[in-house]
Amino acid sequence: MILENEYINLINKSFPSSSAQILAALNSAKNFYNGQQWQNGLPYISHVLEVSKMLIDYGLDSDTIIASLVYNAYIMGKTSLKDIKESFGEGVEGLVKGCSKASSMHYNKNENNGELENIRQMLLALGKDIRVMLIIICERYLAMLSVDCLNESESLELSKETMDIFVPLIERLGMGSIKSELEDICFKHLNPTAYNELKAELDRKYKKRKLVMEEANAAIMDILKRLNIKGEVSSRFKHFYSVYKKLDKGGMDKIYDIIALRVIVPEIKDCYSVLGEIHSVYKPVPGRIKDYIASPKPNGYQSLHTTLLSRDGVPFEVQVRTQEMHAICEYGLAAHWRYKEHNNKQNEILEKMNWFKKTLESEKGIKDNEKFIDALKTDLETGSIWVFTPKRKPIELPEKASPVDFAYAIHTNVGNTCSGAIVNGKIVPLNYELSTGDVVEIITNANSKGPSPDWLNFVKSAGVRQQIKSYFKKQSKEENIKLGKEILEQEAKKYNYKLSDLMADIDTDALIKRFNLSVLDDVFASVGFGAITPKQVIGKVISDRRAQERAKEALETAINAPLKHNHNNPSAVIVDGKTNLSVKFAQCCKPIPGDDIVGFSSIRGITIHKASCKNIETITKEKQVSVAWQNAQNLKFYVPICFIAQNSAPVLSQLTPLLAKMKVNIVSINSKLISSGESQIDLVIEAKDREEVNNIKSKIKTLKGVDEVI
Repeated sequence: MILENEYINLINKSFPSSSAQILAALNSAKNFYNGQQWQNGLPYISHVLEVSKMLIDYGLDSDTIIASLVYNAYIMGKTSLKDIKESFGEGVEGLVKGCSKASSMHYNKNENNGELENIRQMLLALGKDIRVMLIIICERYLAMLSVDCLNESESLELSKETMDIFVPLIERLGMGSIKSELEDICFKHLNPTAYNELKAELDRKYKKRKLVMEEANAAIMDILKRLNIKGEVSSRFKHFYSVYKKLDKGGMDKIYDIIALRVIVPEIKDCYSVLGEIHSVYKPVPGRIKDYIASPKPNGYQSLHTTLLSRDGVPFEVQVRTQEMHAICEYGLAAHWRYKEHNNKQNEILEKMNWFKKTLESEKGIKDNEKFIDALKTDLETGSIWVFTPKRKPIELPEKASPVDFAYAIHTNVGNTCSGAIVNGKIVPLNYELSTGDVVEIITNANSKGPSPDWLNFVKSAGVRQQIKSYFKKQSKEENIKLGKEILEQEAKKYNYKLSDLMADIDTDALIKRFNLSVLDDVFASVGFGAITPKQVIGKVISDRRAQERAKEALETAINAPLKHNHNNPSAVIVDGKTNLSVKFAQCCKPIPGDDIVGFSSIRGITIHKASCKNIETITKEKQVSVAWQNAQNLKFYVPICFIAQNSAPVLSQLTPLLAKMKVNIVSINSKLISSGESQIDLVIEAKDREEVNNIKSKIKTLKGVDEVI
């Protein structure tokens, strides 16, 4: 755990020109998280500093560091986007927005579709800025390091979420230093029996092979001295989950890299020199020499691998790489921030960094949330190959991809008009399996009738599969829209409605979202070709219409209700150790349980303020008395909430059902236009404490059209 003074020294060293702004964010963070605890029981600020330190180690910019310090405070309702923008700029505000969307992730396929919508939005938010992705990854990594502090149900849920979504994502980013650790932690909680059995067996093997490692280490250091190369040699044991995955392919004796030595040298030519000398000392295992320097892995990993036999016939692996290659192995694409000033292939790096965004783009047409997430998981977990266009432009594809996958990777129209393929100068069938290094040329036909349904049997990319399905749907969409409207008209008559009257004034966006579609015509078309039943649509419309009528009645009642104030209940606060004294709550700051409070005496009694209230600066310290909350669990306090919305009417129609579902009473509500198309909504609710208020605020933030909750 990094201490505050160590962190400050690190900031001053790493960001000499922007340290003042980062340290200002640190001071704000300390105030925001004061009294908060992380899941391991330590102060919350200590966790925030650890996340920030990881990002500094990755070489991220000052905006990212500031965002990592304050974005959780925004989620907790302790600050606003407006304040963040005013204090730290638009760049930090944008990152905080992205992080707040991404942090709403909660992945459980057995739960309702709303939770899957959260993870869909999280993934889309990650794809917009890789810095958001790195903040959330660091946050998750540190959360998993203390997952043992959670109860069994919580640790299982977090482990499954991490293994299913984060591990494949981190692997594709090439962040090996944390990917293997996360796999082992998840393995321990998801399959404890297998984990403990494997750990016991590997512990025995490691003890026996420790001497082999020490001897090989000394021998390679001698090689470096003979070659006059300044290098480092370190050893590592293979992570448990990596071994566990390989056990399916054979027994433990077939795993040659349980122990490995890593050799780090200054230059690429040194890698090959050292490898040659190592082979003169140890016998290499045939077929186990891999050159990932000449042919890097898709995530950017580079190294020379060789498997050797010790004098006693014990196999072990040696990896040889440069310091820059090692940084990319540990940090993945994040390492490019450290080396961008010296790298002449910036366009190539940016192309690699955009792979996740491209994957999302190809799959966001999948409207069903569960299918969207499953498709993304498949693309993340599938290995990659690199093939080339005739002009030698590299294209990344899934393993065993076909020429059809390649065609759609070039352009949707190329895929839709694809009629043949030439690979390495030879005509091949469209279901041909491509391999890394293949040169592919697509033959197109402008008069093509479009993709064939048979293509769905062999294409490997989930995104391509969706594009082909979308093509077939679009061909008959107009016909299906007309048919769908006729079917829905008949269904509406069963309830004594006309379709046009029934759908007037309802929130059509909610209807479209309910079926994970893009526009209203998609709903009609889906009914037309049978993907949605008419009863589902009309039932949803009638339900929404009735809810809207009830909301309107409740809204009129709330708007006409007089504004009330906090109860001045003396049993809520203890003053100087005494109860039932005359107290009142200051209307300037309206404290409620959960707020830090201070009291001031006067001839009218004791006035309770928030400790952060600016008005107490003018009150003399002599009048201050010791106060604390007590017995406030069953009391209700009237709390104002203000939020800015793009258009008040749709937001208000969503607001009342949301608060009713949360069993929150509305005391009063008022809406006013503050600019063109933007309204301010002032709401007063009943709440028992600050935690409940923050939860309500976070839910209001999720409403469509809400820009900011103050």
